[in-house]
Amino acid sequence: MNIKNNRNFLEWRILYIKNNIIHLEGKDNSILNPEKFFYFCKLGNKIYYPNYFIFPGYDLEILYKDLYKGRNVVFNIFLENKSFQIIQFFISYNDMEIEIFPYLGCFSHIPCISNGYYDSGEYIIKYVEDRLYIYRYDQKLKISFENQYCKELKKRRKNNIINLRKNYFEYENKNKYKDMKTWIINDKRNMAGDSGEYFFRFLKKINPKGINFYFVIKKDCVDYERLKSLGNILEYGSENYFILFLTANKIISSVSESWVDNPFRDDQKYVRDLIHFDYIFIQHGIIKDDLSESINRLNKNFNYIIISSNKEYESILDEKYGYNRSNILLSGLPIYDNLQNLQKSIIKEKLIIIIPTWRVYIQGTFDFNTYESIYSRSFILTDYFNFYNNLINNDQLLTTMKKLNYSGIVCLDPYFSKQWKDFKQNQIFSVFELCDYQKL
Repeated sequence: MNIKNNRNFLEWRILYIKNNIIHLEGKDNSILNPEKFFYFCKLGNKIYYPNYFIFPGYDLEILYKDLYKGRNVVFNIFLENKSFQIIQFFISYNDMEIEIFPYLGCFSHIPCISNGYYDSGEYIIKYVEDRLYIYRYDQKLKISFENQYCKELKKRRKNNIINLRKNYFEYENKNKYKDMKTWIINDKRNMAGDSGEYFFRFLKKINPKGINFYFVIKKDCVDYERLKSLGNILEYGSENYFILFLTANKIISSVSESWVDNPFRDDQKYVRDLIHFDYIFIQHGIIKDDLSESINRLNKNFNYIIISSNKEYESILDEKYGYNRSNILLSGLPIYDNLQNLQKSIIKEKLIIIIPTWRVYIQGTFDFNTYESIYSRSFILTDYFNFYNNLINNDQLLTTMKKLNYSGIVCLDPYFSKQWKDFKQNQIFSVFELCDYQKL
């Protein structure tokens, strides 16, 4: 490794300023022996050293199956009372001190393009020549930086982003004295009926003061029509949605799909500085498997995860998730609260319901761009399909159910919903494309 030419030792995944302290968390990309080097930074005449945390999500298998333990590097740097200061980062290795130039990750708030900046309220941070330039907040300086940034966006033909930023700042100026918070709540983009909907209904019932809350869903779906009479239903993808998303204090979701915290997709890097919400995962079930690869803190950065059992609580405290007890709330889920309410109106039936979950390894049934089910011709070749199709057509089962006057329903996971037509239905078992899980 040529240490002098390497500019990718650290990636700042998380960056924020609070109480005059800039907090940085970075992925350590070095494969040097950790005992032979260390990182440090300089701010004026002061030197800061980081804390290191083992993070299995960054484990790397190198030559001869040697395992390199992944590390998270954390700096907390006290900002001095100056109008301008520069933070520089270094690596010390074999008696050499070499300046390094960490790059910016998705939770750094700073657009990683020329003239990108982040206004934290008290400070403005710019990424200049791969270094962090820190300025005391000044309105004229902020306007100047925004004009410079928009010129860069214009060069990149991002007029849509320029207009979005203009609308955002107009909305902020109009509402800055109202002291109202904005919460955006959702289930799936094209389907409600989960913890998001029932938390939204709870807010409708108590109508908390000082909060504008909205439920977001695509307009061209059945649940939009079902819910619109409640009011505050926000059309996913609309201009109003994007503005409210950028001004939101909280995003509250029952799913962890990437559109929830990044509806801008590749354009997110141009508005990264405007995003400042708490991200709350209220879930739609109980985590029984290891999901650390997908929902760890440096991948999703949830402020809170709502859970329902003690075992689940302890499992998410595993270091591979990267969360601590302040991030996890053991409260039960809104979707279960609604089931409690429905107990009063239970109608008992002789009914068997089969609800198999999704299988990520069955390819071609799910569009990762739209997060919707798509039909796959190869689905009928899977063990999954053959097992359940044979089960609902098993002669012994059907004979017994008919004798005891039972009927049956198969509810497919929404990611498999287009495959409903593949199943051989009969007089006992029906297979539905979509189900009302709560009612069933």
